[in-house]
Amino acid sequence: MTTKKSSQVVFTENTVLLSVCFRRPGMRRQVDSRRVKSDADATMLHVSKDIVDSDEYTAIGRADGEFKGYMFRRAIPCHVFRRGVYPLPIALLAEVDGRIEEFRQRRIALVGTFLRVYPAKIEAAKERLGSLYSDEDYPSVNRLRVAFGVDACYVSIGAPELLKGFSGALFDREKAKIEQMWSDAGTEIRDALRAGFAELVRAMVRRLGEQADGKRRAIRESGMERLTDFLDTFDRRNVTNDAELKALVTKARTAMKGVDVGALKEEADLRKVTGRAFNDIGKKVEGWLELRPGRKIDLED
Repeated sequence: MTTKKSSQVVFTENTVLLSVCFRRPGMRRQVDSRRVKSDADATMLHVSKDIVDSDEYTAIGRADGEFKGYMFRRAIPCHVFRRGVYPLPIALLAEVDGRIEEFRQRRIALVGTFLRVYPAKIEAAKERLGSLYSDEDYPSVNRLRVAFGVDACYVSIGAPELLKGFSGALFDREKAKIEQMWSDAGTEIRDALRAGFAELVRAMVRRLGEQADGKRRAIRESGMERLTDFLDTFDRRNVTNDAELKALVTKARTAMKGVDVGALKEEADLRKVTGRAFNDIGKKVEGWLELRPGRKIDLED
């Protein structure tokens, strides 16, 4: 006789926690508000300055943002854990692990580009900042180099076995807390995937519909890519075995089979058929738009 596993058990068996930290030293410093001419009370002012103006430095932050976007599309939405900790489906582990190493190498190259222009940027800042310039604001190239980095590791959460030897009651209490935390995470992940799908469906319904003046709305490639990416990765991200969502995702896949932006723009009948399909799905997921992440547990507590 087989027993059906709970969504919590399925979730914990099919998920690992990946912690990713992007280290990037700031290029902004506080300025003594008394040095700024104003008739305002200086204690009410908070003034800062940029110590360098560098497109090369900005490019590092932009690359970080792009990679975080990739992580959000591959990991599972969840705010139970602290920022930077991603519940990752084991089915996507090899792909994501490889991409982290690729990104780490790309970031090293971007940092190197910034550090090569850093001395010149300091000289430019000296002129532009005038009396607000200070040598003490600028770490050396070597210190900056080690301040940048991408730290990634896989973490686990559980009641420490060491507690058993200290207090069985304490161990049982902490074990119950951890089990409740995983249960909360499983519920939030299910709800977040539902809300994410509902938002994508709503966007498709809107784009496939007509404006008040009867004109067709524009369909953007980026929006289609987000939808197809969700549909393509859903089976590997559905770590709670959400059968209801899976059925609707299957309907969306059927509606999108052989459909692309060009076809939707050029073929009116296809646009109508696809629009009706997503309208039908939209009615079923309307309530899911209200699902949002809940509380957060800091792993460092």
